[in-house]
Amino acid sequence: MMTTKKNSFYRVIVFSLGLCLTGILCGCQNNQAASSAGLYARNRPLTSDEISTIQSCMVDCTQICQMNRETLQNTAVSLDKASQALQSGDTAVVRKEVNDSLASIRSTQKSIDRIIEKMPPANVCCPLSGKPIDIASVPPERTRMHKGVKVGFGKNAEMQQWDRLTDTQKEEKIEKVVPDNTTSYLYMYTR
Repeated sequence: MMTTKKNSFYRVIVFSLGLCLTGILCGCQNNQAASSAGLYARNRPLTSDEISTIQSCMVDCTQICQMNRETLQNTAVSLDKASQALQSGDTAVVRKEVNDSLASIRSTQKSIDRIIEKMPPANVCCPLSGKPIDIASVPPERTRMHKGVKVGFGKNAEMQQWDRLTDTQKEEKIEKVVPDNTTSYLYMYTR
């Protein structure tokens, strides 16, 4: 009876880690797409500093994504080993592989956080005021993430006002300051 409970527990863990792995991969793709969105701004031309910031971010993000990809591939192998060990009843191997997988996933989450921190906002105008923003110098406290899109705000924007908006209201405002083809691509995973 106890072995059956342990095996069920480990099956749930292995399955959950697999879902987490899939979510991390999709999140990384969405964030990378969001970082390049500003290149196609229709509201105003980008400054050379903004273009430089975007290019630098894309290089960094690509390198980090490549490292994450390798880490996640190794995590998938580890989860396969855990699954095989689960079938044979070797709980010590299951425990080791699950712990290794969790450590890899945590490490990948941290590097994705670094990507998000580095990437510039996808918009070139504040979604609340409509006024231009300098995406190369928007501080982190003047940004919000919304469904994979990093949104930047002007100096005088009231962040609490944005936080009170519904998702639909936020999307309407974002679509006004980010090109149509970019927002439709970014939201296709979430609708």
